[in-house]
Amino acid sequence: MAYPAQVTRVLVIDSHPVARRGLTQALEQAKGFEIAATAGDLHEGILLAQEVRPDVFVYSGPRAGSEPSAIRALRRAVPEAGVLVLGTAESTAGAAITAGAAGFLAKTAPVPLILESITAVARGDSVVGRSIRGGGMRRITFRRDASPNLTVREWEVLSLLDEGFNAAQIAEQLIISRNTARNYVQNVLTKLSAHSKLEAVAVARRTGLLRTN
Repeated sequence: MAYPAQVTRVLVIDSHPVARRGLTQALEQAKGFEIAATAGDLHEGILLAQEVRPDVFVYSGPRAGSEPSAIRALRRAVPEAGVLVLGTAESTAGAAITAGAAGFLAKTAPVPLILESITAVARGDSVVGRSIRGGGMRRITFRRDASPNLTVREWEVLSLLDEGFNAAQIAEQLIISRNTARNYVQNVLTKLSAHSKLEAVAVARRTGLLRTN
């Protein structure tokens, strides 16, 4: 696994001591990272952040759905830092990204995926993790400053189109109806000014909007 020469300073906020210690140890052992501080709750994390000024927050809240208010507080404390959320409910990813998070992964995501996602957030990308049937977790990485105003679900659909999935297969992967999948595909085509799924993928590849890992 390759990391950039620049060191990414990380502040880990997690109310569970074992999880916090495990991620901290992984970061200490990996190249390219420095632990700026660790905290057991949001209040402590904000106080530390104002002193150490991390590049990336890794935040895991005590309950699902609490992320948006926490993200806004972290962004106010250190506006230049990216926030990567490790959540317990993937259904809250959209709200987290809307609130200003640069990334969202399931808390059960493998450590290498978390480390790669921290690096992506540090360089200005956005990351959303999703489950692949029979294949564990993967991440979808896209430019945070990308011009098409795609929702998180539309980024997921674009990623699946890039893998060659049709609407029926997208519906199965995302556990939605085929009509809903077709509507999402049409939204992606419209926002990318594309006339077909192949053209949408070509636009995404040509402009570097989407990077899949």
